[in-house]
Amino acid sequence: MECCFFVALQLLGALSHGFLCVLQVQAPLLLHRYYPSHRFPEEKLPSSRLNSSLDPIHHPFSLSIPFPKQMRKDYSRRLLVGNIHVLFNPNRGDIKLGQIRLLLQKAHALSEKWGSIPVVLAGDFNSTPQSAIYKFLSSSELNLTMHDKRQLSGQNQLPACSISWHAKADEEAIFFSGQASSRFVRYCWTDEELITATGNSKYTKLKHRLKLKSSYPTLKGNARTRDRRGEPLATTYHSKFLGTVDYLWFTDGLTPTKVLDTLPVGILRSTGGLPSKKCGSDHLALVSEFAFVQSSRDEEQQQYTCTEIAVNTASVEEEAK
Repeated sequence: MECCFFVALQLLGALSHGFLCVLQVQAPLLLHRYYPSHRFPEEKLPSSRLNSSLDPIHHPFSLSIPFPKQMRKDYSRRLLVGNIHVLFNPNRGDIKLGQIRLLLQKAHALSEKWGSIPVVLAGDFNSTPQSAIYKFLSSSELNLTMHDKRQLSGQNQLPACSISWHAKADEEAIFFSGQASSRFVRYCWTDEELITATGNSKYTKLKHRLKLKSSYPTLKGNARTRDRRGEPLATTYHSKFLGTVDYLWFTDGLTPTKVLDTLPVGILRSTGGLPSKKCGSDHLALVSEFAFVQSSRDEEQQQYTCTEIAVNTASVEEEAK
């Protein structure tokens, strides 16, 4: 029997700028906070802004959702839920990456600590679906030398019909790889920027160990509200920006069964901007229903266990002869 539960980005976002906590799903209710939220340790980082957006909540996280009547009373599963609000400034891709890197590292460590439990990461990543940061989240790796840190979030690369924020551009040196064509431009990052983004001034490539998928593209949506990737066309609208920056990411062991569709851009524009009388936030709520499923790792472990049992049984039978 699959167990379904909801994750609402607006609810999580209201609690904190960044947190991780382990929840236990147990019939007949999705229980309250099961384990204390995770406190991020102090790290030597060049900017306090990197840690300030990862301050954890210090009070219990509670949810209570009825289970289907046919659910086994002894049903129990754990999952890790995380939330983040990434820095807005489009020119500081190094800080954005640093904040996301810390969240992913801690999420992976906690997931492994509790037996490779599934992970849901929700939040305002202040990066568009066309951005290098989105690619990093979905593909698990990014070569920083291929990108200008001012363009990492995609917020400065919006079409003319979108509203973008224009900040004073940071000066940045550009050098060439030695190739004859200007197509092979490489971007120079300072040691401080590399430390902020990757944690080490010698690293120019960033990787994470979570295999993340975004929930909305996994389910078919309306062309009036979705882009070609399946992400919402817009999750926020205010004087500085119109577009999508919010996501619900998940790992193996979970599958989205439903999502709450967002408003068409035309309706959003008619509001004149958010928040409005009918919407109290400058972001639209993202909601996804997830079901627990057997992960590929669980299947491998099950196959290994079955093989081991078969071998042991054969050995016993051989000894009996």
